[in-house]
Amino acid sequence: MFKQIILKLKSRLPFITIVLFVIGVLVIAEVKRYKLKYSGKYTIGYTVSTYQTMANGTMVQYYYKINGQLYKESDHFKSQTRIPARYLVVFYRYSPDLSRLLQEEPIPPQVKFAPKDGWEKIPDWAKK
Repeated sequence: MFKQIILKLKSRLPFITIVLFVIGVLVIAEVKRYKLKYSGKYTIGYTVSTYQTMANGTMVQYYYKINGQLYKESDHFKSQTRIPARYLVVFYRYSPDLSRLLQEEPIPPQVKFAPKDGWEKIPDWAKK
């Protein structure tokens, strides 16, 4: 009986592996979203280029600076995003390399710089 259970599990192993992988990816994405939502700070990000990936499609590369440290990251490209341009970036206050480019929030021309450690809350000009 134990052998039959093992054989059934072995035959379903590829399916179980795929399901566990998808669950893992979803959990990681949700943890990132949670961290940025509840412990995020904001700064100015600069889009510099796009590139293609097989798995994720078109990505946009951007950089931002926190406390003198330069961070280079990528995010999914949205069609309205311009390059080069400045957009709002939300980053995790305890690990600034975790971030997301808010491509729907271009930086207005009158905003010249962000505080060196970022804004605590989303700036008023970005609230809709």
